[in-house]
Amino acid sequence: MTCGNLTEDSKHALLECPFARQTWALADIPWSVISQWRTNVEDWVFHARKGLEHDEFNFFAVLCWMLWQRRNKRVMDNSHSSPIEVVASARSFLQDFHNCTSRTNLPGQSSATVWSPPKEGLIKINFDAAVGNESCEAGLGVIARDHEGKCIAWRTDTLVGVMDPEHGEALAARLALDLGIEQGWRNCLIEGKFLIS
Repeated sequence: MTCGNLTEDSKHALLECPFARQTWALADIPWSVISQWRTNVEDWVFHARKGLEHDEFNFFAVLCWMLWQRRNKRVMDNSHSSPIEVVASARSFLQDFHNCTSRTNLPGQSSATVWSPPKEGLIKINFDAAVGNESCEAGLGVIARDHEGKCIAWRTDTLVGVMDPEHGEALAARLALDLGIEQGWRNCLIEGKFLIS
């Protein structure tokens, strides 16, 4: 609990908490869309996706992540930040993401990578990592899909002390393996996309 409210749930942490409300007020995202809480987080996010422009929704999603991360740091580490810092961090993250994903291809890289689903009866688990050079933090992402390309499970993690991309990719591969083991899948393909320039 971070603001003294007796109810500490996702709705409160992401929308109703005074800190969250101040953050949303600074975000320039239509309040009429994001204030429409549904029965759960998934429905709320789905509704927001339908009501927001592409860039607005990306900002909305990152702000949700940042609000939850801020809540956890406050509870676990007694770490404090302001709504302005949360919004600035979200904008910075999106700018960094945009810069990384809009770069021209490096020599030797294919201009288009096409994902292909696994054969029927198999699960494909893709993994990736992003490593911050100065922060030594890595964001890990894993997604599992069936033969129709439908997402059936996913995991993310952020780790400190990751020094280089190879280390990040190895940790993401381990996260992919852990997901397959947790789910009890025996017929899996584990696929990463680590490129060395």
